[in-house]
Order: sequence, then structure tokens, then C-alpha cells
Amino acid sequence: GVGRAHRGHIYCGVISIGSWNWTSLAGALMSRRALGRQTLRYLIVGGGNVAFTLAVFWLFDRLWTDTIGVQAVYWSSSLIGIINGFIWQRILVWRSTGSWRKEFLKFVVVNLAVSIANSGLLFLTVTLIGWPAFLSQVAITAVLVLTTFLINRAWVFRAGRPQGATAHDTSN
Repeated sequence: GVGRAHRGHIYCGVISIGSWNWTSLAGALMSRRALGRQTLRYLIVGGGNVAFTLAVFWLFDRLWTDTIGVQAVYWSSSLIGIINGFIWQRILVWRSTGSWRKEFLKFVVVNLAVSIANSGLLFLTVTLIGWPAFLSQVAITAVLVLTTFLINRAWVFRAGRPQGATAHDTSN
């Protein structure tokens, strides 16, 4: 359901319907700082991984696009970026202690879904519209970052949070 019932009120996190839940409000305000730190770590690690993956894409594009095509270049660089991203996000962003195999499987599922969307958008922009491959990839990457963050926070690394930590509270 939407919330849990307690003394005749349905609590939905920060407020309850019918009265304020001050404990949850204080926790939410305090956890904003932790969420801010986590978001900053995600942006730094993610930015580094995006730069790394784009560098691999650029190199492969220069070496092999004429031979193997832009899709093969994209999927090759994406696979390398997924592995690199998992390692650094697990350690530095989410600070996970969960099963790395389960998290890696979920991470791969999320990133494959994002990669399929990316591939379709790359086909649209490069093959159908005729935009340059590298600039198209930069624009597409910018669009998909937020979605990936939210899914990783809510699903991929949720089980690996320290005991008692919330989605926002991973700054330890």
C-alpha cells in the first residue's frame, strides 16, 4: 500500500494524512544531507565512468566504425563501461555490503535496458537523422543518467545498505 496505518492515520513517509509525523519529517531533513553527499559521489564516479566509456567509444569509433559499424562500437564500449561502473559505484557511491553477484546481475539488467534504449536513440540520431556519432552519444548519455541513478538507488544496491540505513542514508 501507500503507507502504514498507525493510530488511525496513514503515514506516507514525511507526513501523515490528518496530522504531521514530526519524526519522519526530521529524519527526512537530516537525510537530505546524506542524499546530497551520495548524489555528489554518484555524479563524480558516474562522470568519471562516462568520460572513461566515451573515451573507449571514441577510440573504437576511430579504429573500427568503418569496419564493424557504430552499433558494435557502442556495445563494445558499453560493456567495458558497465563493468567499470559497477566496480566504482559499488565501492564509492553505494558503499554496498550486499552480495556482489546479485548486485552485479541487477546492475547488468538495468544497464542492458538503458543500453538498449541508448542503442535505439543512437540508431535514430546517427543512422536516421545523420548526426555525428560522438555528439549523439554525449547527448543520449546526459538524458539517461538520472533514470539510472534512481533505479540503482531504489533496486540494485538497496539490499547492500548498512543495517538500518534508508535510501538516503548511505554516507557512513
